[in-house]
Amino acid sequence: MNKRANLAIQLRYQGKTAEEIQGEVADKNGRPAIGTINNWFAIGGRLHDAYLQYEDEENERRKKEAYNIYRRNVRAAVGQVLTIMAEGETDQVKLAAARDILDRLFGKASEKIDLNANVYTKIDEKIKKIIDEGE
Repeated sequence: MNKRANLAIQLRYQGKTAEEIQGEVADKNGRPAIGTINNWFAIGGRLHDAYLQYEDEENERRKKEAYNIYRRNVRAAVGQVLTIMAEGETDQVKLAAARDILDRLFGKASEKIDLNANVYTKIDEKIKKIIDEGE
């Protein structure tokens, strides 16, 4: 593949229009027609498959780059969430931070459980048992 084709592929990946690509890939032989550029990238066009391969490779490279950035900053992010959980201005903020940590570690709960109702039910059962034993 020649330099002009590689440049056209890179420009297309950057979201450039056929008109913009035309201006950039002009060489000593002149500018390719807009229709020609569109045909290059059409299904079956001479750059179609190469563009798809470039797109996949570039997307993968960018994903790895983003992952590495996240990885380098994960301790700071976790530290921030832990700080919010411990020192948040309201209980609601603290609870949201705690949920965020738990959701990331164990996944979101598939069923919501009303912990207060569950606690009160157990307390009610114990009180009833004490009353029943006292009779």
